[in-house]
Amino acid sequence: MNIFSIFSREPGSSESFIVLRRIGLVILVLIAVACSWMPGLSDRANEQIDSGFKRALVGFAVARSLNAVISVIQETELTVQPLGFGIKFAPGQALDPVNDLVETFADVMLTAAVAFGVQKALLSIVSTQAISLLVTLTAIAWLGLYLTKGAPFILSRLLAILLAVRFAFPLIAFSVEGIHSAFLKPSYAESISKVETAISSVSALQTDLVPAKAPPSITGDANSKEPESKLEAWKKKAEEQIDSMKVKAKGVFSWPSEQIDLIKGRVNDIRQKLENTTEYIARIMAVFVVETVIIPIGLLWLLWRFAGSSMWTRPSGRQNG
Repeated sequence: MNIFSIFSREPGSSESFIVLRRIGLVILVLIAVACSWMPGLSDRANEQIDSGFKRALVGFAVARSLNAVISVIQETELTVQPLGFGIKFAPGQALDPVNDLVETFADVMLTAAVAFGVQKALLSIVSTQAISLLVTLTAIAWLGLYLTKGAPFILSRLLAILLAVRFAFPLIAFSVEGIHSAFLKPSYAESISKVETAISSVSALQTDLVPAKAPPSITGDANSKEPESKLEAWKKKAEEQIDSMKVKAKGVFSWPSEQIDLIKGRVNDIRQKLENTTEYIARIMAVFVVETVIIPIGLLWLLWRFAGSSMWTRPSGRQNG
C-alpha cells in the first residue's frame, strides 16, 4: 500500500476530505517554500554532514595505523647465524589474513568519507538561491492553477521533484545524525576505542619482535698483562679458540630453536590480539554502511514515491465544481 495514499484517495468518499486534502497540500507547499529560503537549515545540515565526515576520517586513520603496524611486522625478516650459517624467516607473514581485513576496513572508511564529501558538495548546490528561486516560482505557478482549475500533470511533477531535490540532503543529514546519536554512537565509540587499544598493544609487542644477540665468543681480556713468553701466548690463544668453538657448536643445536620458538610465540600473541579486534572492525564498517548506504537510499526512495504520488493532482471531480 502506498504510504501517501491517504492524500490521493478517490474523491467519491466525501467532499470534506477533498477540501482538507487541498488545504493540507497547499500548507505543505507554503512551508516548503519558506524553508527553502532559510539559510540556517542548510547550515545545520552541513554541520551534521561534517560530523559524519570526521567520524569516517577517524575510522580511516585508525585503519591505516593498524595496517602500518601489521605491515612493519610482516616485512620484518629475522636472520639467525649460528657458527656462520644464516637462517632467514619472516614470522609476520602469518598475519596476512588479518591484514587483508584491515585493508578492506581502510577502503570502507575512505569510501564513507568520500560519500559524506559528496553529500556536502550536493547540499551546497541545492542550497543556492537559484534553486530556492526556482522552487518558489514553480510553487507560485502550481498554487495558482491548483486552486482554480487544477494544475497540469507536468507542473505538479516538476514541483514535487524540485521539492524532493531541495530537501533530500538536509533530510538525509538530519536522519543520519539522529539515528547515529540515538542508536549507533555507543557501538561506534566502543569499537573505535577497542581498535585503538589493540594498536597500542600490538605496537608494544612489535618492538620486542627482534632477534636476540648471538652468544658472545670468548676472548682474552684486553686489560690483561702480556704473556711472559711466546709459548704461553700461543697456548692461551689455542685454549680461547677451543672454548669459543665449543660455545658456537652448542649454539648450532640449542640457540636457533629457542629463539625461533620465542619469536613465534610473540607473533601468535600479536595475531590473537588482532583477531580479537575483527568483531569491532566489522561493527565500525556496519555503522558506516548504514549511514552512507541504507539510510540515504531509503530516504531517496521515499522522496521518489512522494514525488510520484497522485496527491499532487487535483481531484477531477472538483475541477468542474
